[in-house]
Amino acid sequence: MESSESTSNVVTRKLPCVDHLIVVGETCIAEINGQFFLLVEIEIDVPCVDIEQVVVFRLCPAEAQALLDAGVATCTIVNEIPEGAEFRCVLVVDNQAFLVFEVENATEELVLVRADLCPIIG
Repeated sequence: MESSESTSNVVTRKLPCVDHLIVVGETCIAEINGQFFLLVEIEIDVPCVDIEQVVVFRLCPAEAQALLDAGVATCTIVNEIPEGAEFRCVLVVDNQAFLVFEVENATEELVLVRADLCPIIG
């Protein structure tokens, strides 16, 4: 039997017959060049393994608006890496790169940092 607990934007689910704990952490929606993306941090904490991974879902404008209306935050997009940030992954959209960081200060959030792509010559 599965059990789950939900608080605001965080869902904790205990899987049946398994001691794995899967947590949906920070979430946010980024709008880049008129395209919408949902970023979701997945945390898996099992003995001897601690996995924190960000996955990205492409959204249509209506899906993005529905999630924003439900309380999902808008991603912060900046030009410099924030202090205390932990690197998670790189998101590339239309030849633009964004480094994705988790920032844990007074609050926890996902932050996108603009990054230059290397030009290919020849």
